Amino acid sequence: MMKVKMKLEYFIHILQQLLQDPSGSGKTTLLNFLSGRLFSENLAISGELFLNKRNLTSIEEYSNQIAYVMQDDILLSTFTPRESFQFVLQLKKSKLSEQQRNLQIQNLIEELGLQKCADTLIGGGLIKGISGGEKKRTSIGIELLTEPKIIFLDEPTTGLDSSTSLQVINILKKLAYKGMNVIATVHQPSTDLFYNFDNLLLLVQGNIIYQGRTEDSIDFFTKIGFECPESYNPCDFFMKIMNEQGFLMEKMIEDDDQQLALDEDQIKCQFQERLNLLKQNYEKQDKSEYYNQQNIEESAQILSIYKESSFWVQFILISKRFFINILRAKMSLKLQFFQLILFSFLFIIAYYNIRNINPDTQPLIYFINIRGASYFMVNAFAFQSVSQSIFTFNSQKSLYIREKATNLYRVSAFFWGKCLSEFSFQIIFPILFVFINYFIVGFEANLVKFLITNLTMILLAWHGSSYGFLVSILIPKYEVAIALISLIVVPLSLLSGIFESEQSFPIYWRVISYFSLFKYGYQAMCIVNIFYFFIFIFFFFQQIEFSK
Repeated sequence: MMKVKMKLEYFIHILQQLLQDPSGSGKTTLLNFLSGRLFSENLAISGELFLNKRNLTSIEEYSNQIAYVMQDDILLSTFTPRESFQFVLQLKKSKLSEQQRNLQIQNLIEELGLQKCADTLIGGGLIKGISGGEKKRTSIGIELLTEPKIIFLDEPTTGLDSSTSLQVINILKKLAYKGMNVIATVHQPSTDLFYNFDNLLLLVQGNIIYQGRTEDSIDFFTKIGFECPESYNPCDFFMKIMNEQGFLMEKMIEDDDQQLALDEDQIKCQFQERLNLLKQNYEKQDKSEYYNQQNIEESAQILSIYKESSFWVQFILISKRFFINILRAKMSLKLQFFQLILFSFLFIIAYYNIRNINPDTQPLIYFINIRGASYFMVNAFAFQSVSQSIFTFNSQKSLYIREKATNLYRVSAFFWGKCLSEFSFQIIFPILFVFINYFIVGFEANLVKFLITNLTMILLAWHGSSYGFLVSILIPKYEVAIALISLIVVPLSLLSGIFESEQSFPIYWRVISYFSLFKYGYQAMCIVNIFYFFIFIFFFFQQIEFSK
C-alpha cells in the first residue's frame, strides 16, 4: 500500500510550477490526486489540501476550474485537431452560435501554432497523421477549451525532441503569463527547459525536499553541501543526489575499494540519511515569500459552470463522431471486406454442389448440406463480430476514460451512440454475404426465406457485438481478452445443438446453452430453410411405409 502525505497549501497559486523527481517518486500520483482522478483502492491518502488558506474537504470543490493533460496523447486518430476542438466545444458550450465556436477554435489554433496541421488527421497506428509535438499541443488545446484556472500536465515533453519540447514549454509559459496556473511534471528536462519554469518542486519517495524559485535552487543545495558543477545540467545534478543509483555512482567514483566493501543495506542506509538531511533542510526553508494574497484570490475565482448539454445533443454528436471514425478507418473497412470475400469464396467452394442435389430424390443429403451451410454462416459471422467488437471497444476505451473524467458527456449517451454506429455498420456485411452466397450455393429461391435469412444474420452480428462488448468489460486488457476469447466462444459453439442434441446435455450444460449465440442463430436458420423440408421428409417416409 502506498501512502501519500503532503501539505500543499501554497501549491496552487504559483505562476508556473515544475515538479521533478526520480521515476516512481509519486509525481503522477500527486497530479492524479490533485486533479480528482486518483481511483485506486490500494492508496491510503492522508494530509491536508488548502486553497486560499481554506481547507478543502473534497477535490470536487474546485474540479470545474482545473484541467489535466496526461502523459499519453489520447486522441481520436481519424479526427483533425480542428474537429477535436469542435466536438468538445459543442458539448461544453452548446449554447454558443456556430460562428462564436469557430472564432474561439481559430483563436486557439493560432495560439497553439497549429495552423499548418489544423485540418490534418491526427493519425495513429495505421493512419498517418501529425507529429508528436502537434499531438501534445492538440491535447493541451482540448483542455484549454474549458478556460481552466489551473492546468496540470504529466510529463508534457516525454518523447519529444529538444526543439519541440521547448515549443510546448513556451506555450505553457504564455498561458502562465495570462494568469493561468501551470503545473507540470518533467523527468530530467534540458537546461533550457529547466530555466523556463518560475518555480521548482522536488520530490523523493513522496517527500518534498525543495520548493521555491527555480533560479534559487542551485544556491539552496550549495549551502547544504551539494554543489552543482559548472556547465552541468541542474536537473541531472538534482536527479543524481535524489536517486539511490546516483548515490551508488558517487560512492564508486569516490573510492572503488570502499565500494567493494559496501553492501546493499549500507548503501540504502546512507542514502536514507541523505534523504532525512534534505527533508530537514526543506522544513527549515522560509516559505512565506511565495504567498501573494492577491494572486491567490485571482487564481481561485470559481469558473462559471457550463450548463451540461442535453442527452440528445450528446447522443447525436457522439453518434456522428463514431460514424465518421468508421468511414475514415479505411484500412479496417478494407480488412473486413477482404474477410467477407474470403469467407464467401470458402463457402461457395464447400457448398456449391447443393444446387445440384435434387431434394425430391436425395432428401437426406440435401438436408445435411443445408444444415452444414447454415452452421458455416452462423459460425463465421459470430466469430467475426465478436472479435471485431473487442478490437473497436478496446481501441476507444482510453479515449472514453479520458473524456468521462472531464464530465464531457453522460455514460448513457456514449453507450447508445456507440451502439447506433456499430450496429448500423453491422447491417452492411451480413446483407452482402447473404446476397452473394444465398442463390449461388443453392438455398431455396424464396423471397420471404431470403429476407428472413438476412434478418437472422444481422441479429447474429448484433448479438456477437454485444458479446464482444461484454468480454471487453469483464477482461479489461485487450491482449488477455483476445487470448481467452476462444475459451469462451468455442464452448458456446459446441452447445449450439448441431453436434449433439440438447436433450442429451447434462442439466448444467443445458443451462449454459441458453447463452449461446450460435444456438439461436443456427436454430433460426434451420427453421427458415429446413422446417418445411422436415414436413416433406415425414410424408416421404410415410409414403414408403404405406407402399410396403
